Amino acid sequence: MVWLKADFHTHTNDCVFDGVTHSAIELIDHAARLGFQVLAITNHINVIFSERWREYAALRGLFLLPGVEANIQRKHVLIINADREADKLRTFEDLEVYRRSHNVLVMAPHPYYPGYICLRRKLERHRELFDAVEYNSFYTNRFNPNIPAARFARKTGMTLVGGSDTHRLHQLGKTYSMIQAEPDLESIFEAIRGGRVRVVSRPFQAHEAVQLAATLRMSSLRMDLKRLFATRRTRRERTWHAPTFVR
Repeated sequence: MVWLKADFHTHTNDCVFDGVTHSAIELIDHAARLGFQVLAITNHINVIFSERWREYAALRGLFLLPGVEANIQRKHVLIINADREADKLRTFEDLEVYRRSHNVLVMAPHPYYPGYICLRRKLERHRELFDAVEYNSFYTNRFNPNIPAARFARKTGMTLVGGSDTHRLHQLGKTYSMIQAEPDLESIFEAIRGGRVRVVSRPFQAHEAVQLAATLRMSSLRMDLKRLFATRRTRRERTWHAPTFVR
């Protein structure tokens, strides 16, 4: 077996819920330049994947996996090798049923970060549903919510994996996983479940983190405004009636 450079948490501009600017092809090209061999595309809420991407990635030396950052009871959950049925998951009970009937890997992304979307106690309550805990790239030397995630992984024996949560290409490569496996699905899943993973990570500088947070916040606001205006336009179109002319 070899050590594979892998990232299981990335986003592309195919997702309508993010202000991501790069395409899947641009992400694949950048990952290949950085020497990655395994990559999962995990856009929010919906599985968005193309066999064309998989074929292109293979030409660049990348094993590409479909995935999703699902919204389970308002908490983010990564599902690797997901299919479109994962789009329907709403509860942890749904996730349990789906996990039993599909060959997937379930990860806890940024579980102890600030914000209601992070799992926190839900991870502890439903830990039997998870195969791995993420060490997220967005942290600095003085701000690192990954520490309780690493502590939880040690306490439970769960595998800790590094994930970039890439929304901008320069995030890729900050934090990733080295996996002792062959570049195929079963070998990769077996390695993660068996703990044959090393996390490689370096923190953002404080000014980098502030700049990235501001950029992502502005992108998020723009997307919210677009959705708001689109919703209002749709409502107007639904209520519009052709005028009646009387002679």
